[in-house]
Amino acid sequence: MGINLLDGKIVEHDDGHSRKVVTDLAKNPTRATLSGKTVHYVLRRVQDRDHGDDGNPLIYALKGLRAYTFKEGHREIVLDRARAIIRKIESDFDGLIICPSSNAFNDEFGELLRGAFKLDLIASDWLGKATVKEAIAELELTISALKGGKLRAAENQLRIWRSLPEGTDISMKRVDNKIRTYVNPIAAREQADLSVYEHVLVADDLMTSGATLNSTMLACERSGAKNVSGICFMSRLKVR
Repeated sequence: MGINLLDGKIVEHDDGHSRKVVTDLAKNPTRATLSGKTVHYVLRRVQDRDHGDDGNPLIYALKGLRAYTFKEGHREIVLDRARAIIRKIESDFDGLIICPSSNAFNDEFGELLRGAFKLDLIASDWLGKATVKEAIAELELTISALKGGKLRAAENQLRIWRSLPEGTDISMKRVDNKIRTYVNPIAAREQADLSVYEHVLVADDLMTSGATLNSTMLACERSGAKNVSGICFMSRLKVR
């Protein structure tokens, strides 16, 4: 159970195979750990070696990016499958934080989760993008443990950031993949008290490096949440 691309830009859900994205109800959800915290994946993204691509067109179509669209009716098919998969997750969550995003699909994903788990939606307006000054301080704490290509990438990144005004928001798209796990792109902008929540679920649409999800979970933890887990609509890319 996967997806096809029609005419290069039209996404079609296909129960006849599991290429690009595994949408099979029997094989989802899956989970992993990120910085010691559980992260649930609703759909599993895989690289299709035979066709030289991956499951990203599905998330592009869901977010309305890069001119990707769905075959008529197939967006609803994918979301209905996601709802069924989400209901399989054992939940003791009582609060939901949606990772800051400029795209509306993160909010739509949040509504799917609230419908399944009956969660309080916690406003995320106290979160914002980290500044160059904050990112430099974070990376300087870990650079002594880095070696080889990671060390060179970190040193180069610090040079770039130090050339910018301290208040500049960082862009993860401009951070070398080798060191993205050492950079927290989200930071608390205001004081928040999440101590009333036993288990906060942090939602993001797509797992790539995990930096955005990880830094949001860390901010929730620092704000008093007793337990924090993550959930992504689509998983990290797996090659098979």
